[in-house]
This record gives sequence, structure tokens and C-alpha cells, in this order.
Amino acid sequence: MNALPAVETAELLVGIRGIVLRASSLLAIVTLSACSTVKAPVNSSTGSTEYTLRARVCVENMDIKGLRDRLRTLTLGGVAADSYAAAKALCWLDSAESQFAENDRTGYVAGAMEESATLIRAMEADKSAATMPGGTKHSARDHVREDLWQALGVMKAEPGFKCAAPLVACAEVRLVRAGHANDQTGWRQANPHIRLAEKLLADARQEAAKCEKPAAVAVVPSVPQAPVVAPSPIVESISLKADALFKFNQSDKASLLPAGKSKLDWVIQRLKEYQRVDGIDVRGYTDRLGTDRYNLQLSRARADTVREYLIAGGVGASLVLATGMGKSNTAATLCPANMARSKLIDCLQPDRRVELTIRGIATKAEKLR
Repeated sequence: MNALPAVETAELLVGIRGIVLRASSLLAIVTLSACSTVKAPVNSSTGSTEYTLRARVCVENMDIKGLRDRLRTLTLGGVAADSYAAAKALCWLDSAESQFAENDRTGYVAGAMEESATLIRAMEADKSAATMPGGTKHSARDHVREDLWQALGVMKAEPGFKCAAPLVACAEVRLVRAGHANDQTGWRQANPHIRLAEKLLADARQEAAKCEKPAAVAVVPSVPQAPVVAPSPIVESISLKADALFKFNQSDKASLLPAGKSKLDWVIQRLKEYQRVDGIDVRGYTDRLGTDRYNLQLSRARADTVREYLIAGGVGASLVLATGMGKSNTAATLCPANMARSKLIDCLQPDRRVELTIRGIATKAEKLR
């Protein structure tokens, strides 16, 4: 075979090189969707901002769900959901999941997961770690608004911090997220996160001020009273039909149906009758139609919308934990796949739902319906 001319040979090599580079880029994208690289401090005891690389920390949604499940186990086991460490672990997971959904490939997702995992491991080893106000890891380039960092640090030493701990914890996570946005895309993208951190700090100061005020002591005559039996904590459950909550195949607040809003308003009013709310789990479920990934995302989005609605109605953000369960734990078991699609969709309606589990002490014994 005759040799190709030099020009044609060069063009062929360039073409092959382009194919190889594109294939390599595609492989990198596929790999990063499952695993990334996380930056971790060399010396956590001194708070050093030096960093080293820890390779192949997986950041799939199911791993985030695993951390959420461990955190829920801790709160069910006696760790207060509004403690500093528990609230901060949850805010780190929310931030990681948000950036994962936005396809962030900088290592932020894995870093946020590792921060949450560190807090969870500490509480699993010693529950008293939940109330200890620790530091917040961030690199020099991700550091913004030193005045806010200093103000949050001052609050940790104040007597009212115990009442403001979850707000302070989430404000610190939000500031790290703002620094990351500023480093990646500039101040315009960082500014919304700064505003949220400022709001959290303002709310924390209000809670701390209320916490510090001594309760008024009323002097009353000594009268023998019957012994008071302390009420026992209860667990109440409610299952909301997704078809009654949201428009078909939608999940945002704008797609909430009037009947769904009315039911959620009723739940908010019911919660106001509680003496104490220890925690609220919101779990979204779908039917078996569609892919696992799509159903997981849809169920989580609907659970998040219900969580945001409850918070907007006055429920403490640190008390509400939202989880997408996808097509797991199906309720409709007698729906054969060979049914007409419209009839199958109707048959699978019980699987499309959002379930709420409320833990605390209620003033009324009636159950949610």
C-alpha cells in the first residue's frame, strides 16, 4: 500500500486526536457524575486552611439519602433536631443536593457531604457533640463577608446561642455557598446567598434576645394541687394524595392545587395546637411508571415543596426533614401491567402520595386524617 502524503497523514492524526479527546471528555463526565474529588483540611484541630485532595468520594443522590437516614436515626434516638450540629449537618446536605442537581463538578458537592458526614459521625460517637458549636471549613478563595463571619462567631459565645443555634449553623453554610458562587461565577450569583445569610443572622439575634429574657415570676398563694401527669410524646401520621396536592407530573409551589393548599393549611393549624414539636418527616412517593431516576427526583421535589410550604406557614425549618422515596414502598399491589394505561394510572393512584410523620406532644389526642 502506498504511503499517504504528509498533509493527509497530519490531517488524519488531528482527526483521531479529536475523537480521542471527545471520548476522554465524555468518560470524565460520566465518572464525575458518580464520583468527584473533595478537599479536606490537613489539620482540623488547628482550623488550618491548607487543603489536600481525597480522591473518589461518591456523591450520588442515594449516598446523600443515606446520610439523611443516619441523621434521622440520631434525631429519633434523642439528638435534638434544632441542635447546632444536627441543623448544620442537614443544611450541608441540602446545599450538596442543590449543587448536585445543578451539575456542580468543582468538588463542592463532595466537600459539603464530607462536612455533614463528619458532624454525623461525631454525634453517632457522642450525642453531646450535637450542642458543641464547632468551626466551619472553607478555603481562602471562598471567604466572603468577614463581618458576617465575625458576628456569627460572637453569637456562639452569647448565652442566647442555645436558642439561635440552628439559624447560626445554617447561616455559616450559606456563607460558604456564597463564597463558592463568588469564586466560580462572580458576585451577582453570590449576592442571593449573602442576603439569606444576613436574614438568618437577623433571625438568630431575635431568637437569642428572646431566650435571654428572664421569665416573669408570679407570686401566688400556696395551694395544694393535684399531681400533674406529664403528657407523653406521640407520633402522628398523615398521607396526602399527590394527585390532590399537585397538577399532574408537576412539583413546584405554583402547581399546588387549591385542595392541596387547604389540606396543608389544616396541617399547619394542627401543629399550632402542639405543646412541643420534636420533628416532622416529609416523604414523597411516586407510582412505578417511569424511570427510577425521574421518579426519585419528582418525589424529592414534591417533598421539598411541602417542606417549604410548612416553613412559610411558621414551622421551624430545622424541624422539617424532606426525603424523596421514588417508587419504593408501593401501596397499590393489585394493578397488573397489562391494564389500559389510563386505567393503570388510576389504579396506581395510592402510590402517588406525600406522607408526613409528626413527633411531639399535642394538646389534643385526635389523630390527623
